Amino acid sequence: MTESFKCPYCGLMKAVASSVVAAAPTVRCDSCGTFFSRLRTDPSVVCAHTCGVYFIECAGFIKIGKASDLPCRLRQLSASNPQPLVVVGFLPAFDDAESLAVERALHERFASYRHRYEWFSASAELLEWIKASTLRPEIFMVPRPAWKPNPEDVEERYEATVCRIVTRKRRNG
Repeated sequence: MTESFKCPYCGLMKAVASSVVAAAPTVRCDSCGTFFSRLRTDPSVVCAHTCGVYFIECAGFIKIGKASDLPCRLRQLSASNPQPLVVVGFLPAFDDAESLAVERALHERFASYRHRYEWFSASAELLEWIKASTLRPEIFMVPRPAWKPNPEDVEERYEATVCRIVTRKRRNG
């Protein structure tokens, strides 16, 4: 059994085996090489995939990178950047290996716009590709719940740590 997908960039229809569709959230167009999400219209399925390639805009440049937790990655980048960062797109991937392969392919494809490392000039072609080929970033920007320790565990760990320190001091002197 197969499913058909239309490439948002060149318009070519692609038939994909259902077993492949079930395994990977992205499809590569045979004609233009564009990776596009088969999940673009079904956010309920997308949320199950946390790995992927992100597109972040900042001061006229686009960063193409990979992440397993997009909100966390955005916080990391924002901490070392004086300009505001805006996530403009996300391509989900099945696993880290697929994320890396897609990221590398995109770096090759847009190499002529490379500014430095993973940053590219925000050209009309790149922005058009992002708009046509990626998912809305809002789907992935829901932060994971913060870990809250059990107070009993914290107290137990604290006591154990204090005991180890006191024991070492007595042995050493």
